[in-house]
Amino acid sequence: MVGGECIGQHSDLKVGIYNSFFNFLHNRPIPAQVFIYYSPTDSIDPLYHTYTGGVLDLEEDRYYVFANNISIDWEIPVKRRQEVRRNMWGFYDGKHVYISSRNYISLPIVLYSRILGYGRYSYFLGAGDTYKKTANAVGGLAGAFPLATYFLLDLETGNIHKVDSLSVTNILEEYPDLLQQFEDDKKDKETLLKYIHAYNARYAQELDRASSH
Repeated sequence: MVGGECIGQHSDLKVGIYNSFFNFLHNRPIPAQVFIYYSPTDSIDPLYHTYTGGVLDLEEDRYYVFANNISIDWEIPVKRRQEVRRNMWGFYDGKHVYISSRNYISLPIVLYSRILGYGRYSYFLGAGDTYKKTANAVGGLAGAFPLATYFLLDLETGNIHKVDSLSVTNILEEYPDLLQQFEDDKKDKETLLKYIHAYNARYAQELDRASSH
């Protein structure tokens, strides 16, 4: 973990752009101040209207942002800026960590999703591979836009998985008691995330015990 502890605490995480998971994990950003501008709620905003709708969206503190809504105060030569922006794995703006949709899906638009829950498996709301038709053009994708879904970032490997029953089952195999509870429980999104939280808590406890010996 960054700084020897859960990155969600942000105690040692440096503000800037991370061009790879490796550099993120080892707290090696490209120096930059990143600022986010959110679209107004009355705009065509597929993730907002599909998932957040005033429930997950608190005071316009969106869980994701379009690439063209990101402004960067660079501390690097002008010639390098385009290359760095094109290869952004994610960034930390001093408040939240955002991860690029390029890391898990191929789309003509790029979204940066805020990590919502931290632990061995950190989760975020991102763009899925299912599309919904619309009469308008959204983000350069005429007639359709991606629907939102939850994803997991494995902080040990950098791999990203969609949050579904199969992925959660595979994760919980490490703790048979949690797996048994999960198998007997419902499988809606809230329940899936509940067990991710439970896994992360157990994993963190084991790390604490190992470090104390």
